[in-house]
Amino acid sequence: MTQLNNYFGCKVWSEDSCLQCSDRYYFNKNGICCEVQGTCEQFNTKEGICEKCYEGYSVVDGKCAKVDKSTSNNVGCAQWKDGVCTQCSKRWFFNADNVCVEVSDLCSSWDQSTGKCTECYYGSVVTDGKCVANQD
Repeated sequence: MTQLNNYFGCKVWSEDSCLQCSDRYYFNKNGICCEVQGTCEQFNTKEGICEKCYEGYSVVDGKCAKVDKSTSNNVGCAQWKDGVCTQCSKRWFFNADNVCVEVSDLCSSWDQSTGKCTECYYGSVVTDGKCVANQD
């Protein structure tokens, strides 16, 4: 058994077959080590799909695709399944219409189901679920 880091994506060889892929590589259905897409933050090696992408990208059919910010229902979605947003990005929440809406920049914490601020950053106070400038 030989250990070679990243020889065609293989980390551990035994004679003429790869036993373990290198980091950020996975076995495809043909048993070949393939590189994980660079825009993928969380990859499911068992399924061979990306489950979470870095900011600016969304999961589409197991791969990361650039978010089209001109289409309003694409903005703020972290994960898609069959054309439907299943998870909003950080600092976004689902509104009543199941569309991702951005949380106010002044909120330091918020209710995930309503998006209402529960705590504000310094200089602001919570008033009716929104952060407003502290007048004191």
